[in-house]
Amino acid sequence: MTRPDLSALVVNYNTCQLALDMLRSLAAQNARHPDGRPLSIEFVLVDNASPQRNDAILEEIRQFGRDG
Repeated sequence: MTRPDLSALVVNYNTCQLALDMLRSLAAQNARHPDGRPLSIEFVLVDNASPQRNDAILEEIRQFGRDG
């Protein structure tokens, strides 16, 4: 596994939807290396024992980026 150009670490507590929105926003960025290559982005979500769980959103976060 190669080292990503950007790592986004998010600590989550009852904010799954906000985390998904942030992930979508990061993915929509057009950040590139000076030579034109796109930046590789790693997203790490740490759930801080949230009592409110939204399994559908968590599954969408898990699958994000696996489509291609």
